[in-house]
Amino acid sequence: MHTPCDLSLLIDGLSSTVTRADIVALFSCCGRVTAAEIVIDADGMPLGVARVTMSTKEEARFAIHTFHRCQFRGHTLLVFEDVTKNQREDLWNSRMFKRP
Repeated sequence: MHTPCDLSLLIDGLSSTVTRADIVALFSCCGRVTAAEIVIDADGMPLGVARVTMSTKEEARFAIHTFHRCQFRGHTLLVFEDVTKNQREDLWNSRMFKRP
């Protein structure tokens, strides 16, 4: 469960062989990882993207600073704040509370 203090990150540029455990181990050096998932396509194949949630905004910002444009297993990582999480929640709330 996400708290108001946490921050989700999107990590792009991952090798198709990277696992959730690899991501947790990598980002744990920046703080406590509260959630991590590898994004997969409809066939169950990894898309080279992951979502990671850090326990605080400070830890998430430190992770962005530490890993954005770094090399990991021969690939250049791009690390960004996951703004899609808020967009999904806003879309859901706008539909849920909209009156006809």
